[in-house]
Amino acid sequence: MTTTDEAGNHSAAGERRQKLSAAARKDLLAGLAQEIGESAVIDGDAVIVEAGEPIALYCRVEPDGVIVLTWWLTAPAPVGHHRWREAAATIAGEDEAIYTSALGGSFLIEVERRTESTREAAKLARSAKPAERVRALAVAYPEAVAALPPEPVPDYLLPDREIA
Repeated sequence: MTTTDEAGNHSAAGERRQKLSAAARKDLLAGLAQEIGESAVIDGDAVIVEAGEPIALYCRVEPDGVIVLTWWLTAPAPVGHHRWREAAATIAGEDEAIYTSALGGSFLIEVERRTESTREAAKLARSAKPAERVRALAVAYPEAVAALPPEPVPDYLLPDREIA
């Protein structure tokens, strides 16, 4: 929380909003990896959690000290649609994203959570809820695309083929 005195100066938690050095961010990541345990691997400026699942967890520290945890999954998408963003918007919530192409092939789901504490970040990393949400989106997204009205793919997007 940021508190403001009568003069409008920020104090207490607002001091945390100062830009952290790369070394300070790496120290926070090391603390986070230690809190998570042996499944956490420090990789450059991130912590990657090896969960043995198709869902990956990537943790990074923003310059202001906020810890960002991103659970992500790529999955096949048998059908594409040029209005895929509309389908994604119907099911994705705040801090959730779905990316793909109009031609399909595969899609990427990201669920993001933010916290200022390594203890809370470790608790989130161990929680099953974000991964469950990723799985739910992976099931719901193809259904949302299939619910869109079919539209022809423009010729310029189709692969070259011989016309008989």
